[in-house]
Amino acid sequence: MEWDKIWSFNRKVIDPIVPRFSAVIKEGAVPIAVQGAKEESKSMPKHPKNEEIGSKTVWLSSKIWIDQVDAMVLSEGEVVTFVNWGNLIIQKINKDGSGKITSMEAKLNLENQDFKKTTKLTWLAETEQAPFIPAVMVHYGYIISKAVLGKDEDFKAHVNKKSREDTLVIGDPELATLKKGDIIQLQRKGFFICDEPYQPPSRHIGRASPCILLNIPDGHQVKATSKDADNKQKQKETSKKSEKKSKDKSKKGSAPPASTAAPAAASSAAVLADPNEWARMYTQVAAQGEVVRQLKANNAPKNEIDAALKQLLALKEDYKNLLGKDYKPGAGPPTSTSSADPIALYNKVAAQGDKVRSLKSSKAPKEEVEIKSGV
Repeated sequence: MEWDKIWSFNRKVIDPIVPRFSAVIKEGAVPIAVQGAKEESKSMPKHPKNEEIGSKTVWLSSKIWIDQVDAMVLSEGEVVTFVNWGNLIIQKINKDGSGKITSMEAKLNLENQDFKKTTKLTWLAETEQAPFIPAVMVHYGYIISKAVLGKDEDFKAHVNKKSREDTLVIGDPELATLKKGDIIQLQRKGFFICDEPYQPPSRHIGRASPCILLNIPDGHQVKATSKDADNKQKQKETSKKSEKKSKDKSKKGSAPPASTAAPAAASSAAVLADPNEWARMYTQVAAQGEVVRQLKANNAPKNEIDAALKQLLALKEDYKNLLGKDYKPGAGPPTSTSSADPIALYNKVAAQGDKVRSLKSSKAPKEEVEIKSGV
């Protein structure tokens, strides 16, 4: 069993019972000035589906922070849903020379209760009444980077020399209440266990000790953006590709696009005309098929078999695209009738038909008639 299946089961156990908080990655964090927002707080459940876990205080203010990756997918005039608050309209996006977003401006649109087609984001409000809690997300990777090592492979070549990754975040003020061993979820960032609780500034060292949160694997790769933001980014990329194609077509003028079937037909004709080319392709497919069979017979690692099988399928697909039919073991070289003269072929068939009719009218033996008709 792969580890991700075990982690996935672990997720099912802890997901319904752990509280949820917010955090923003410190590097590149984007401030948003919200027009008309007042500094206030409200009580929200720690878990949207389990009120028994308790409630938390969510602060609102005229200045909020979001992740850089979330800001990159937003556009001016867009309606965005900020979780546990409501809809806001993005009015202005400020960028530096490199294209990195430095700040944004927005206004409240709370009367708009349509959340179906909006991008959903998590955020944190800046207020002196509830300062951010510094925290560190710690992610541990596999010590060996390859899932299955071959018999002759040296494990030293696959040692992961960067198996730990630390990410500084500005945390929800509620993180100050965590104790060592507490399990939480940072929304859209994963599940974590508190390894070291937050400690306020000490008179001995003059600074606070951040909350250390160790990531709990849950069977899938956590993305930095929300599902909505990630889908929106894909739509933008698709739109850019479509625009580029349209521009390329406009440069070529109004001439109709060249047929894509012509090159394939030409290649197929070349193969049909050259038995050596057919033999080369046939041999490649057959040899790769033998490689797959040998790997299976030797109980080779699954990833090696999958790679060989993928190559075999690709070769079969090339074979089919060029010859117009599937690869079959033991099949002879293909033949082509494309160069035959259709008029000559018609005359030959007609002449043979006349012979058959003549034999039948003269009451020739049945065997002779069948031979002439090709039965």
